[in-house]
Amino acid sequence: NPAIDALRVAEINYNPGAPTVTEQKSGYASDDFEFIELVNRGAVETSLNGVQLTQVNLDGVEQGLDFDFSNSAVTHLAPGERVVVVEDLAAFQLRYGTVTGVAGQWSGGLNNNSETVTLTVSGTVIQQFVYQDDWYPSSDGTGGSLVIVDTEADLAMWSQREGWSLSTQVGGTPGRVGILGDFDGDDAISVLDVDALHAEIVNGSHSPLLDLTSDGLVDHADLDTFVTSVAQTQFG
Repeated sequence: NPAIDALRVAEINYNPGAPTVTEQKSGYASDDFEFIELVNRGAVETSLNGVQLTQVNLDGVEQGLDFDFSNSAVTHLAPGERVVVVEDLAAFQLRYGTVTGVAGQWSGGLNNNSETVTLTVSGTVIQQFVYQDDWYPSSDGTGGSLVIVDTEADLAMWSQREGWSLSTQVGGTPGRVGILGDFDGDDAISVLDVDALHAEIVNGSHSPLLDLTSDGLVDHADLDTFVTSVAQTQFG
């Protein structure tokens, strides 16, 4: 089946940031905003017929999610296209607005500490891996999501910290590829992102989502990296 080589999990938001006042008034809690994203890394369109996120019983504990793509809102993926499955569709739309490629709601849930995720097609396992909450603390309830570094990597990398990075934006980037340095989430690098980075430096809170040098600090070294490496320009 072509789906075995084409489909990979690309992003997981397993412990979303706290709900806003508006979200709380609508009755939502943090877990309602969970999502998982798959990508077609292949060169041709891939059918999702028979593809499922599957719960498995490990040592007497149900792990993972249940979702069948066969009759969902998304049944085919073009090359590079992404599909998102969510905990609560209404909550997701309230937080993220209209996102292309949302297939529907799953059954089950994503544990805030660790979870086994299993992706199958017609009963054959495509992927099975375990994430851990201590890989990137900022993905554990403070706004970030886990984003796979290389969808062409060996399958073992999905169960290793090195295989993942922190999302480029608060809340993650469901349905799209996050752009490094796009701090305001408008899919572009602009002076607004410079302003956001400068404000973080002045504020001194050192958010990992703006730490371009991965040294635990948000300082002028990150500003230098943004200007010279991300924006590929120069000061002045």
